[in-house]
Amino acid sequence: MEPTIVKCDLGRPLTLMWRGQMHPVVCVLDHWWEAGRWWETECAREFYLVLTAQRRLLLCRNPNSGDWLAKAA
Repeated sequence: MEPTIVKCDLGRPLTLMWRGQMHPVVCVLDHWWEAGRWWETECAREFYLVLTAQRRLLLCRNPNSGDWLAKAA
């Protein structure tokens, strides 16, 4: 996964900057949380599977830092 910048409205992704290009989110296909490895004190992470005009992307947000990661899905 690669670092990305995501702009949200009410917590849902609207646009993202990925690999130097702006990608408007056409549709959120899925949204879920995954618990981290608690025994290693890893935090839970929020995931979005989104559709843009060019491709499907998996977004991951760290709720503690607010950082986003993305990869083609």
